[in-house]
Amino acid sequence: MKSFTKADIDRKTVEFQIRLRSGVLKRIAEFWVRENPGGELSIDIMTTVPGNRRGERIQNIYNLPLAYVERIATHPDPSVADFRLVILGCME
Repeated sequence: MKSFTKADIDRKTVEFQIRLRSGVLKRIAEFWVRENPGGELSIDIMTTVPGNRRGERIQNIYNLPLAYVERIATHPDPSVADFRLVILGCME
């Protein structure tokens, strides 16, 4: 299993594609990582999209199950994002 530290991926960009009940979501987002005193990580994918009103932003947070950490890969084009993640199974 891949092992990341908080410093490896926290606040780093990720191009991700996940299947939700409503369809496939493709976005550039950020990993947000928390670490407990035992060193275990909780990894979230944070997206920010424009809202309906001027200046409004909507944030969506997707908690990444441990089983999907294995799918995090370095992005082949670092000008797009630091990492890439594709999840074919439904995350909802």
